[in-house]
This record gives sequence, C-alpha cells and structure tokens, in this order.
Amino acid sequence: MGQDGPTEHIEKEAVLYQRHGSSDFGHLEVSPRSFPVASLQRIVLRYVAGVRPLVEGGQVRLLVPRLWSVPHTLNTDMRSEAPGSTYIRKKPEDVELAIAVEPPALILDNWRAVDIVLTILSGGLATGEQVEVQYGGLLSKVVVPRLAGKVFAFDVLVDPDGTRSGPHFGYHFVATEVVVETRPDRPVQMEAFAPSVVRGNNELSAILLVKKDRYHNCISTERRAISHPGCRVVAAQDGRVQRIKVWDQETEAVCLSNPIAQRGPDSPRLFWGDLHAHTSVSVASAEALSPEGAMSYARHAMGLDFVALTDTVNEISREEWTALLEVVRGSTTTGEFVAFPGFEFYGSESPGARLPRLDKNVIFGNADFAQLPPGVGRDDFRTQSSADLLAGIDPLAALVIPHQHQGGDWHVQNREKMRLVEMYSHWGCYECPGCERSFCLGTYPRGSFVSEALASGMRLGFVGSSDDHTGLPGNDFFTWFTDYPGGLTAVWAPILSPECAP
Repeated sequence: MGQDGPTEHIEKEAVLYQRHGSSDFGHLEVSPRSFPVASLQRIVLRYVAGVRPLVEGGQVRLLVPRLWSVPHTLNTDMRSEAPGSTYIRKKPEDVELAIAVEPPALILDNWRAVDIVLTILSGGLATGEQVEVQYGGLLSKVVVPRLAGKVFAFDVLVDPDGTRSGPHFGYHFVATEVVVETRPDRPVQMEAFAPSVVRGNNELSAILLVKKDRYHNCISTERRAISHPGCRVVAAQDGRVQRIKVWDQETEAVCLSNPIAQRGPDSPRLFWGDLHAHTSVSVASAEALSPEGAMSYARHAMGLDFVALTDTVNEISREEWTALLEVVRGSTTTGEFVAFPGFEFYGSESPGARLPRLDKNVIFGNADFAQLPPGVGRDDFRTQSSADLLAGIDPLAALVIPHQHQGGDWHVQNREKMRLVEMYSHWGCYECPGCERSFCLGTYPRGSFVSEALASGMRLGFVGSSDDHTGLPGNDFFTWFTDYPGGLTAVWAPILSPECAP
C-alpha cells in the first residue's frame, strides 16, 4: 500500500453544497447537535421566522438527512413505538399549523430522507416568531446513524406565501443548514495495511495500523514498525506469502494484515485504489468530505495507493474543477500515492428519458490535460448524450469507465474509448443474470450485463469501486442502500505513478 505518516483522530469536516439561501427567510436551530453514533435521541427542530413574514398558505419544510429515522406523524401522543415520531411541540397561539411528512421537495437532492412539512392554515409567522417540532417521542426516539463525523445536516426550505415562486423548486433556503456531529464509539478493532508485494525484506519495515470502533469508524491511524513488540510476521509454508499479526494494548484487539508476497527485484508491484468516489462537490454528497479530506482519508485511513474523485459533472463549477486539479497535483507523489482528476457523467440515451442510460466515469491520467465537457458550470448546461460526451474524449488522455449500465449502449461507435467497465460497486454486480451480489435495486434489464457486452465483441478490463457518496474513498463497510461492501481496483505496475493508470 502507499506510504504515509501518522495521523490522529480523523474527523470529517462540514462542507456545504452550493445553495442560494437568505436570512430573510429565517433560520433553523437544532438541539442537541452532538450525538453518539447508533444512539437513541429526542431532537428539537426550531424554526425562527426572518424578516420575510409567513402568511396563510405558506410552508416550512424541515429537511431530514438520509440514514436518520424517517419522521412520521402516525401518533402525536408519544405512545407510538416506531422510531421518529414527529409532532409540533410549540407555536404561536394565533397560528394554526398542519404537519405532514412528504418526499423531498428537491428531487435532485436524493440523499435526503423525507421532509417534515409545516403548512400555515390560518394566521402567520412574524419576524422572530418560532415553531418547535419534536423529532422523536418518549417511546419512539430517533436512531442516530452509525457513520461518525460532522457529515449530516438539517436544513429548511421556505415558501412564505404558498405561491411556489422561489428558486429551489418553488422554495427559498434559509441562510445556512445546521451541521450536527455524530461521535464515534470507543476503539475496539483494527485493520493493518501493508504492501501487497515486496521485493526484499528491506521494503517491509512498517505497516499502517487503523483503529476503529465497532461500526468501522476510523478513530486514529499510525505507522507501526515491524520490529514493534506488538507485531509478528506470520509466513506461509513456502515462505513466499506473509502476513503481519498485530496486537494492540489499548484496544486489546488482534488483527492480520493483508497477504504480502515476496517477489524478485524486477517483479511488478500490486497497487490498490478506488476509481469511483464522490465528495462535497456533488449535490448528492451534501455532507461529504471535501476533495482534500477525501484524499487524506483514502491514503491515511484506507491505505490506498491511488484514488480518482468523480463528482457528478453537471454539479461541478469551473472554480471547483480548478480547485480539484490543484488538490490532485498536491496529493500525488510518485512511489507513494497517486490522485486522478475525473467526473461522473450520466445522460439519457434518448431525449427526455432517464432509462436506458449508461453512466460513465471519465478519469484523466494527467491534471494538466484534464477538461470538463463544454458548457459545464453554466446555468443553462444540460446533460449530454453518451455520443456527445464520447465525441470529445481523447482515449489517450482519459479512461471512460461505464457503470450501472442500464439498457446499455454497447453498440455505439466509440466503444474503443471504453476499455474498462465497473463490474462491481456497493450497488452490486453487473456480470450476468443471477450473479452473486446482483444489482440491489431490482431486476436488471437484459442487454445491460457485462457478459452481454463481451458477447457483442467488446474487449473490456474490469474494475471494482466503492461509489462512495460520503467522501470516504475505499470505504467498504458503510453503504447507503445495501449490505454489499464496496469494491477496489488492483493494478500491476513497476512503480506507483500516474503513467501506470489501469
């Protein structure tokens, strides 16, 4: 694995996605704002009206992050035992409100669970007036997610008069969302990462040791010398494959490293990485790590050798792209760690259709030659077809890696530009009908499987990725929708450098 230095507690920073908000429409207060992971809580969401008053017909939508208990209003006397019971706790006496739970107003923001909707039936809310909503009852407390960090945020959309004239699907954002912290549990387990191939004993002097809580949240990392009393080399019978057995006094945990193969001085090395990961740049990753934090996590917490950040192209601004290229340049050190710039593209293969489609990651080998498609970053940019995208791709400068290939376009003319395919991610496997860990969201359409692409005459290499949306590249424990772990890509190369991309 890549070389890296020791770090202390890895804490995800709060980075807000691009949004146009104003304090004129009030603000949100959340109490409490810090919780142990996987705990049961009662949370107060307090909306305070701004200078723009709310009148009859107006709405306040409290946006609840995904992975938190889905709010419900099935029972308002707190006897319901279903997690997430929600009711109005306090309001002005002259205001009549209706409370409901609805799908997210912002369809593109698909990492929200549901919205708690407050509709003014009579009266209104003047500047400074408050409405308190209790999220979680005495017997129906909220279950806090198992993912630790400052990665979840509650937000508010306001329609002051019911006319749906705001810029966000008819609503206005308040000035800022409220980021809450989920605190990790105590360290109880470890992972140990070592190079998969060493060319002589001198190359194996230390390992990366990662301490985690029971939910696999990273607590701390350190470089531990092989000569440490808590490390012991365990060799296979032929002596060519080894593992490092590690014991830790603090956690009283024992773990084995990945297998380590002994090879000759001219043998290629085996490097591991993630070629499909999102950061705070993507709208769907609103509470994720920034690109800088994602690079640090990949290297220091997951022990990866290379990573590509692939935020969604129609959500990237030109300024964010320029900043990403600088992060890539600053994160890459030949022989230690390699970062690749890229973006995720998805577009309908027929006008106005969501399916069939062929999602793709476009990954550049060199930041100096990385380019966004024309028009990206403009308000009038619209997603292109696959043919339009492929027409502007130089196959010598970029890899085009299809994934989640629903309906497929295996017969397009530019198939020579798609030399790799993402066979597996936490969404499941796309190898063939009935394959192990098959696609998690139901029946996959025929004509879409990788086996069918190969049968059509395509020659493809295979990669595995996480498709992580929390800024945690290589994270194979935490997923949004399934129990499937994420995947990784392995590359044989003489040296770790951008030129040795898959």
